[in-house]
Amino acid sequence: MGSLSLDQKLAIAGLVLNALVAGVAVYIAYLALVHTAKPRVAVSLHESRRQPCSTLLALHYELTNRGFWYALPPAIDVTVFCDFDPAFELIALGYGSQQETIAAEVRIGKGGRKFLKAKGLKLIANDLGEIIRVDVRTPAIPGRYLTRISAYSTNGLSHFEDFYIECHNAARNDA
Repeated sequence: MGSLSLDQKLAIAGLVLNALVAGVAVYIAYLALVHTAKPRVAVSLHESRRQPCSTLLALHYELTNRGFWYALPPAIDVTVFCDFDPAFELIALGYGSQQETIAAEVRIGKGGRKFLKAKGLKLIANDLGEIIRVDVRTPAIPGRYLTRISAYSTNGLSHFEDFYIECHNAARNDA
């Protein structure tokens, strides 16, 4: 086997240079993906979605920051709106590590729904979530009622999730 010709050497050099440029482009794209990632949350309701009518209860919603495989951005200064069908009687909302922060100012929002607001939350990705306790009296009339949890933050979080609470007469045997 003889030595490589000039054309072959240039072709090999071109392949190596193309591979290096492609590797750098992939690395820059990855960095852009990591540094522009916005927080991603999930919301869960700890209680049953089936409740007796006209009952005082505490609903516990948990917000967790799930992150991504490529980035774990924190959710900073999160504001959470807990919207309820007008048939609910909202009493108070508690949050914080010991549920020490209480919000009791019930306001009317979009679609005539009542809401309470929690603000200033911080959610770290893949860490323990924040539990928001909403004290309510369920509607007096049996039916299926909407509750919505909406959250946004100063660094790009924008999320809402709907939950339906089905109220039933406690006297009726629904077995």
